[in-house]
Amino acid sequence: MVESPNKARTLAGFFGRPMRRYLPGLVVYEALAEEGYLVVTATRGHVTDLALRGGLYGVETTPAYRPRYHPLRACPEGSVPDPLCPDGTESRLDRYTA
Repeated sequence: MVESPNKARTLAGFFGRPMRRYLPGLVVYEALAEEGYLVVTATRGHVTDLALRGGLYGVETTPAYRPRYHPLRACPEGSVPDPLCPDGTESRLDRYTA
């Protein structure tokens, strides 16, 4: 999964001429790779972001490096990681994470 539809098409194109499949709300590119089958689609936006709290800039460093993600939430001003919008109203789960 990538964010941009153009990135999805370009990435799938690295493996030859991909087949395009249309699903409800999605365009999926399918291609044969050396050791399997590649399926690439675009989310058209961020689904998760690195956590603001915990670890080093959202990455746990012990015992191994591991990113910490949290779902984005929607506000009139855009996506936020917190349950409250900047204006104090309650945010809702973004349409891609609901």
